[in-house]
Amino acid sequence: MRAIGIHLWILILFMSAKGLNEIDGKQVYDKHTILDDTYYSSKLPEFDQTKPRNVTALVGKTTFLTCGVHNLRHNQKVSWVRHRDVHILTTGERTFTTDQRFSAKHNTDDEWVLVIKYVQERDAGIYECQIPTQPPQSYQIKLDVIVPHVRIQGSPDLFVVQDSMINLTCLISHTPEPPAYIFWYHNHQVVAYDSPRGGITVITENGDETRSHLIIKNANVSDSGNYTCKPSIFKTATVRLHVLTDEPPKHLKSGGEKMPQFFLYLVLMRISM
Repeated sequence: MRAIGIHLWILILFMSAKGLNEIDGKQVYDKHTILDDTYYSSKLPEFDQTKPRNVTALVGKTTFLTCGVHNLRHNQKVSWVRHRDVHILTTGERTFTTDQRFSAKHNTDDEWVLVIKYVQERDAGIYECQIPTQPPQSYQIKLDVIVPHVRIQGSPDLFVVQDSMINLTCLISHTPEPPAYIFWYHNHQVVAYDSPRGGITVITENGDETRSHLIIKNANVSDSGNYTCKPSIFKTATVRLHVLTDEPPKHLKSGGEKMPQFFLYLVLMRISM
């Protein structure tokens, strides 16, 4: 009988020490005292209603959907569900989708975050943060994806005469801020402003609409080809540049509808030669 009493006293002492250690912060996150479990069992999990329900992301960037949950027991996990196809993306910090752009982070006891990398236009929609109650509770967050507008003036085809100046203008709009950088490509090769060819300049104007001007002096036939404007926002625009060795008649110099006539003019001129 005395031995049983000693064992009981040791058990009580161990439990007390465990509780004190947790108060001192010496226990790891997922271990709770009996008092902790009693406290959580007396309260139902509930959402933090102050977390944003509307999130806007720029295509190609990383976005974070944050869900706050109070009174969640240590053995309960938060799940993220995509509303449009009722697909469970994550539970706790485990991922249940083959799309590796999605992941979950548990920042604090009360904060669960769905991370979406390289946001795409199709990612827009409703996402639900769910907690395992009966019935399940959910907190909906709407994701809007901004798709910038990128275009090159005069596309898809531009025509210039040999030895004239080429001025390609890329227009970038519908962005929350100007792009961090803009690269120009000629036939999939980055345009080298310090190339031996020389005469290449880029001028960028930032504002509500960002403008990037690629200026090439003394156009020659080798300058013909595809030119692509590639800003840091993961959208691009391309134009086909044609450098012509023959000066067209004045009434055919404008683009648009008269350009097919110009081609006919060149064909007839070649035949006559």
